[in-house]
Amino acid sequence: MEKNIKTAGLILAISLLVMVAAKAVDKNKTVAGDSGITVDIPDKEFLPSPDEFVPVEKMPEMTHQEDPVYPEEAKEKKLEGEVWIKALVGKDGKVIKAIVDKPSESEHGFDEAALEAARKCEYKPAIQNGKPVAVWVSYKVDFTHGDKKAKTTIEKAPGPEKNMPDEQPAEMIYKAAPEYPEAIKKAGKAGVVWVKCLVNTDGMVKEAMAAKSSGIEELDKAALEMAKKCKFKPAMKDGKAVESWVNFPVEFKLEEKK
Repeated sequence: MEKNIKTAGLILAISLLVMVAAKAVDKNKTVAGDSGITVDIPDKEFLPSPDEFVPVEKMPEMTHQEDPVYPEEAKEKKLEGEVWIKALVGKDGKVIKAIVDKPSESEHGFDEAALEAARKCEYKPAIQNGKPVAVWVSYKVDFTHGDKKAKTTIEKAPGPEKNMPDEQPAEMIYKAAPEYPEAIKKAGKAGVVWVKCLVNTDGMVKEAMAAKSSGIEELDKAALEMAKKCKFKPAMKDGKAVESWVNFPVEFKLEEKK
């Protein structure tokens, strides 16, 4: 009997120690040994998938462009190619991952050369709510022969500061209804968010940002979530669909009391 009592007491004591230790450590910190030293454990960085929509206020800006090396065999044979690249830019502006979005039609090393260069490019990271976030960027790499000399160029999607000179601008064919945040509605707050979207050649929203904030973070976020659900007829240039930026307001208006 005495032995059982001692065992039960030992188990109870261990349980109490575990409970005390658990309270001393929050979800972002831990205690190292008996010294009482607290060590910060950084939250895992959110990394979106290549096709995942990420609302941002400012897209990444390339600060170092690594020129792809023209494959020797292709250069000797005077072959040309075009590769579309997608790169995941992290919060530190470094490329975390790069993939071929649309491969070249040639099998002479253009895809590999474009990928190798993409991994070495550097950026100012995307910004959302004043903080850097990870987001994918896409651009085209051309391997061409000009003046009897091989050269490579990077053609990025049009920036949000300027629209492409389209013969026919993008046209919205479906406007989704924004979801009014319940807490903001109950607080009697309203506002207008000016959204700027990059519409791809399929008429889908590729990127979106708040060109002019409502001043209420929840409304800005709801407007950007709504924007990704909209659909467009893509802009046309020289008879072909092209990517372009469009602007439109999203209004959150309280119903008038009767």
